[in-house]
Amino acid sequence: MADVNAAKRALSPPIPRRKRKGENTDDKVEKRLRALDPVNRSRTASPNADNQTQNQDNTRSLPNNSSDIISHVIQITFEWELMGLKEIFESSNDDEKSPLIASSPFGGGKWQLHFYASAARAASCRLFLAAIPTAEEIRQGEQDQPNQEGEPNWTRHGPFSFSFEVKSLDKSVVIVARGPYEPMVRDEFTSACSVWGYPQYVRRAELYGEPAITKVDDGVRIICTLTYPHQGKEA
Repeated sequence: MADVNAAKRALSPPIPRRKRKGENTDDKVEKRLRALDPVNRSRTASPNADNQTQNQDNTRSLPNNSSDIISHVIQITFEWELMGLKEIFESSNDDEKSPLIASSPFGGGKWQLHFYASAARAASCRLFLAAIPTAEEIRQGEQDQPNQEGEPNWTRHGPFSFSFEVKSLDKSVVIVARGPYEPMVRDEFTSACSVWGYPQYVRRAELYGEPAITKVDDGVRIICTLTYPHQGKEA
């Protein structure tokens, strides 16, 4: 009897993973993600990337033997040096939500990190991965009905798996390790949900204040690792 039950379990199909739904802006994503991480997690980068950041974008193709359809897997490791922390944090002391700081685009111009130094009544920082639509995605989206803002309904299919880490500039000190819900997984990014991440990524004091090295360096290194399957050649 035990052998029969074991055989039935082996033949049973796996329970499908429930698809996560998103929102169309950083603010709306916050409502759905607030319950995902009990430790405050969230941040963004500066619009003036040339003055405040240095970036490293390492993209490589990994072999994939699990499917004949997907030829390879793309893995991107993006390292973003966010500088000028003293000014960023002192200027946002009283902000319930500070202005967006965005990294330079990476991964062939398809992705970007969004960081906010202040969120949740100035107690924490926010950090998101944002998809930047390509010209081809916009062209295909124009063939469908436009969204409420009259913009193309573009879609980027995954699944996408990504995680964040924050280290000192020389990588000798881990300031924020990968969270318990990482890597995060999204089936797709769309014009309706182009960002995903942590509305409360880390307490402000944990990022700038308590770690002495962040005050000495006046900067941190934010590392994003992104993996997704790709059909055909990567543009």
